[in-house]
Amino acid sequence: MRYIILPLMTACILLASASSALATDAPSTTGAGPQDGNPGTAKAPITFSLMEPTHATAVGNQDLTVGTKLEFSAHNFKADEVLLLNRCGEACNSSKVIGQWKASDFPAGSHCEVVITEPGTYYIWIQRITPDGETGPVFGTSVKINGATSTINYASGTSVSITAIKP
Repeated sequence: MRYIILPLMTACILLASASSALATDAPSTTGAGPQDGNPGTAKAPITFSLMEPTHATAVGNQDLTVGTKLEFSAHNFKADEVLLLNRCGEACNSSKVIGQWKASDFPAGSHCEVVITEPGTYYIWIQRITPDGETGPVFGTSVKINGATSTINYASGTSVSITAIKP
């Protein structure tokens, strides 16, 4: 996988390109993916919700297809936090990091974009890094959904908004 980061004025754009064939490693674990047989799924907006029971990750309500664009913005992002976007591997017991951002990647009023090049189940989470190098998740406290935009609030005070735009 190769990552290309292109700064555009106040936004950063991350394009992930894969050299392997475009195939998902596993069926959707959300029960709302394209293979669920629900014809309404293709028209439903893509939203993200916190996974029970820990609320450490926010997963999409349906599998993402090639060409889907995710726009991220973050507010009150802490210097000791890293936002990660992962694509699930086999039964989501493994994953691939697709993108990662720190506070400096989100100057006021900016956002980052990812264009999906591999179909599959995607999730985000925030990793906190302590001064002595220990890491762990920052737990989500609530989600607000407005159309195709999901805003996740975290215990640290950080909030992340994700807008999914289908191809």
